[in-house]
Amino acid sequence: MNLTLHGNGFIQYILDDITRLHVWHHSFNRQIVDTSIHNHRFGFESTVLEGMLINILLLPELTDNNTHILYTTVPDKGTNTNLIITDKKVKFDIIKTDIVLPGEKYIMKPGDFHISINFGLTVTKMAKTVISDCPVYVAVHKDSVPDNEFDRHNQIVPDWVENIIRKYI
Repeated sequence: MNLTLHGNGFIQYILDDITRLHVWHHSFNRQIVDTSIHNHRFGFESTVLEGMLINILLLPELTDNNTHILYTTVPDKGTNTNLIITDKKVKFDIIKTDIVLPGEKYIMKPGDFHISINFGLTVTKMAKTVISDCPVYVAVHKDSVPDNEFDRHNQIVPDWVENIIRKYI
């Protein structure tokens, strides 16, 4: 089973070109520096299959009174990414907070910033809905530097994760 550990602390299993299973758990490794605020080049629907997820939709405001700096993503080593600093300094306002329970979904449009927070073991099925050419950014706290050494393929995935994935494929 080809599993990778995303730097934001979830294990990803690719079902097909547009669909992924994500298994979230607090015990999984993460990047040293928090990079959980981000956007996507694609829109998607994410359905919670097990557990609970809070998805927070954020609006960035360009300002010198910033809390974060935006980084662009550059592919490296296959599906790993390096983060390259931009001159975009932002702070975020919360637009919407969704508490998503099993059987419920949240929808994201391309370019929208968000952060997803799991509680305990959470399993989601994410399906891409539309691809765009909008820029992809990751927000890093202004006093931090991203961890570009994190290798999602060189992480230990607990054996029990395969059983969780088999339950949903």
